[in-house]
Amino acid sequence: MKFLAIWAAAILIRLCIEQPTAFQSKNLIRVQGSCYDVGTGVDIKVKAFAVFSKGQQLLGESNDIGTFNVQVPDSAQYFRFERQGFQTVTFPVHFSGGSEGKAPFKISVPMSSVDSQSVQLDNRLYLDFNLPDSLDVQVKVTRGSSQTFVTELDARVVKRLPHFYLPNVVSDRYLITASAKDGRQLLREEVPAGAGFTFKELTIKAPNSATSTSAPTTSSWKPVGSVILYFSQSSYDLSTEVKERLNTMARYLREQPGQKAQITGYTEDAGREELNKTLSEYRARTVMNYLKSLGVPARQLSIRWMGSNSPAAPNDTEENRMKNRRVVVQFAQE
Repeated sequence: MKFLAIWAAAILIRLCIEQPTAFQSKNLIRVQGSCYDVGTGVDIKVKAFAVFSKGQQLLGESNDIGTFNVQVPDSAQYFRFERQGFQTVTFPVHFSGGSEGKAPFKISVPMSSVDSQSVQLDNRLYLDFNLPDSLDVQVKVTRGSSQTFVTELDARVVKRLPHFYLPNVVSDRYLITASAKDGRQLLREEVPAGAGFTFKELTIKAPNSATSTSAPTTSSWKPVGSVILYFSQSSYDLSTEVKERLNTMARYLREQPGQKAQITGYTEDAGREELNKTLSEYRARTVMNYLKSLGVPARQLSIRWMGSNSPAAPNDTEENRMKNRRVVVQFAQE
């Protein structure tokens, strides 16, 4: 008996030490919503848990009409919902960095009774926007390295539905951009979405009024010949220097609607040519999509990709190869 008492005390001490560590978190994220019976569509009362690597924590219960309002540590790895007579629902959760804990993310989770077929949840990307009521913005979401278009939201939608989600997302990186009416970019953030539910809070700030008042109404920049943008080896990421040049270029194109820009991607000759062709395409598309995110109309832009064809310099030294990792932008009057 004495041995059992010592063993039980040791287990209790271990739990007291380990369990709080599992629940340590920098932020608490507010999540509201309900679980509903897929057979009837009626919201049901459930217990909500956050699951960690070393245990789980009861977050709370929904009220009599089936609504819960809980605070979730952003270190949680899974959500779990339980109700007697229903199959327990457990799914991964991801809280993308930068949340200020202001957003009450709103979710709805289906549950099925124990004698019916299990529910298959889709992957979702939840976005919550914080922005001034007076700010008129256009939000665009693209997916992956190719920046495939996903959706676009105008100011009315963003303000009416500041908490919305994208259903049936694939595990990938999603680029969120927000632009003002005049084309100035106010937000550009990449969000990795994984299996289960991903949550991201986004803050869009109004342009600095002092800066916008003193800024010239037209751009003094004019293209002279071709504009060449250089890239790192095997990369299609835009450097800070390239982004600054594209910001200037975008302003010029917005002010000159009759101008068109031909964007051509190139690579050095290292590796297989089919891969070089793909890389040159990605470089051209990345430049085009960045200009579009800054408000340049699609009709002013066209792209092509050449792989390692038409090098700017022989591929015989590292210095020369650097000259071939490029995108060339040529301007022409429409």
